[in-house]
Amino acid sequence: MEGDEADICRTNWAYEYTYEEYADDNGLDYDEEEADNWDLEKESIQHAHDTGHWYVTGICTIEGPDDIELPFEFAFCEGYLDGIIGTPYNQEEHGRHGIEFG
Repeated sequence: MEGDEADICRTNWAYEYTYEEYADDNGLDYDEEEADNWDLEKESIQHAHDTGHWYVTGICTIEGPDDIELPFEFAFCEGYLDGIIGTPYNQEEHGRHGIEFG
C-alpha cells in the first residue's frame, strides 16, 4: 500500500488554557469575575499561538472493497508523522484532542 503524506487532512488542537493556569503563570491572585468572563476557547488558541505549542493530528481514509472507508488518525511532531493514534479498529482513540483551530 502506498500513499502520499500530503493527502492527510490535518487539524490543529490547542491545549485548554484555563484562567487558573493564566493567573498562576502571571503571578496573579484569583479574580472570580475574571474567571467567570474567561473565554476558554479564545484564550487557549491565543496561548497556543503565543507559545507555539499545540497538537497536530491528521486523518487519512483508505478506501476498501465495497466502498468501505477505513479512517486512520495520525499524530505529527515538528511537522513530521509521529505515529498512528487511531485506527478503524479502535474508534475510541479518534476524536477531540483539545480546542480545534485553523
